[in-house]
Amino acid sequence: MALLDRNRAPPPHYYADRLLTMLRGVASQYSDLLSADERATIACIRALSTDAQRLLARLLSRRGTLFRIDSLGYREVVSPEGAIDSLARAGLITRAPGGAADRHLALLAIAEIVAAFPHVARRKRRELIGFVAARYPDAVIRERIAARHGLVELVDADRFRRFELLYFGEGRDLSTFVLEDLGMLRFESYPLDACDRLFADRTMLDRYLELGAMRERIGGVEQRWNAEHAADLARDIATPEASRLLARRRSALLNRLGYAAERAGDAPLALECYRRSERPPARERTVRLLARRDPCAANALLREIRASPQSANEARFARDFGRRRPRRLPCESVLRLPAPPSTHVEAAALEVLARDAVAGSHLENALPRTMLGLAFWEELFAPIAGAFSNPYQSAPLDLYWKDFRAARHAAIAARLSKLEQHGVAAAVRATFHEKHGIANALVAWGAFDDAFLAAVLDAVPNEKWCAMFDYMLDDLEQTRTGFPDLTLVYGPGRHAFVEVKGPGDELRREQKIWFDFFARAGIDARLLRVAW
Repeated sequence: MALLDRNRAPPPHYYADRLLTMLRGVASQYSDLLSADERATIACIRALSTDAQRLLARLLSRRGTLFRIDSLGYREVVSPEGAIDSLARAGLITRAPGGAADRHLALLAIAEIVAAFPHVARRKRRELIGFVAARYPDAVIRERIAARHGLVELVDADRFRRFELLYFGEGRDLSTFVLEDLGMLRFESYPLDACDRLFADRTMLDRYLELGAMRERIGGVEQRWNAEHAADLARDIATPEASRLLARRRSALLNRLGYAAERAGDAPLALECYRRSERPPARERTVRLLARRDPCAANALLREIRASPQSANEARFARDFGRRRPRRLPCESVLRLPAPPSTHVEAAALEVLARDAVAGSHLENALPRTMLGLAFWEELFAPIAGAFSNPYQSAPLDLYWKDFRAARHAAIAARLSKLEQHGVAAAVRATFHEKHGIANALVAWGAFDDAFLAAVLDAVPNEKWCAMFDYMLDDLEQTRTGFPDLTLVYGPGRHAFVEVKGPGDELRREQKIWFDFFARAGIDARLLRVAW
């Protein structure tokens, strides 16, 4: 039952209570990991007045860190000024925020900016902010705005983001409480052990955050290449990580920096990044770069990949690279439209194809992922050591790791056998109704209703579903993308998966890998080219 009603205001202390709940959880589970300042912050917040706790909770639920005082009128905060004073004395906010002046200007309406800078002509808001920021010193801008509109800013907002990371894990924040209490977000129940923490120690947490900051730095290098900055980044992520979590994060950064170096023509740096990465497609990119520079080294690495591919993508690359062989093309047809479609080409194709079908939908990857998530729900949420560290996960931590299946080998084998013997349809339908709405990273609840679910389960033969699941479980990261756009149902045992391509659009690598599988498994999948 939902604890909140979206048509009624929450209890006065609701947001503050949820903030305190998070802080208590962090202090309990990670007491040995927190710094002295962080422990002091938690103690300080607990000791604040009711009004101050309520205002702080509201500030943390808003976007950004800079706020106008005249926007801080919340019904549950009896004395906003008193709460602001308390938070300022505690060092949690400041009344004299600094930083780039365009942040301050962004809080003002056009008329307010013109009033503060009367010699500036009116123009579009973004242009006006840029114009003022370019012509006045930051200190002058901040002073003029402060004289008219009081501002406050959270001090060291990153510490609160660290608390959210420790309590909720990656990608969630305090809004998770609200969504859960409104009944809009539900989570599976699974056992948690105090030893199963996302971060074993402070060093691991700090390094995780450092790698996250490097992702932003790499983004800057991608936008404007700077060889010196790129080399500095490569050095910063040169050291291997002992933690598997950090190692994956590091390898993803190395691959991304390697791509950027390739595009900039810096092959030596790209090769260095790929050599250090442990995740595909680092070895593939290395072979491609070495093919002209050092063919012997390229061939040696190709033999390694063929002997032990890290993914289906790698296996296909190693098989085909440098070889002339007839391509196994999918069944292909052409749909000619009288004029360019007013919607996406997939929608236009579905409108035509659905005329001859019982049902059809533009689902793409949502179809196989959802079916897999429903068929293997128990295995997905099995109590594997280290897979779950907090109660707000929609998937185990290792969902897309290459040993996901190996860690659950016996359970997955038993489930596959059961599905082969007793059928996928009954199991999926039962889970669909029993677990409906519970967060599952693989399941797209909104994409299916009872009627379409039943139709597609009856249309695809049981052995085809099992073959698809078996294939996906070998490499969930690879098979999470590339599935055909449209799913068409023609009746029991009759279906088609259709990839739609407009003029000039070609199959991507991950799509070709899926079509290779369809050909081996005897699954009806087609390529439809749309022209007009």
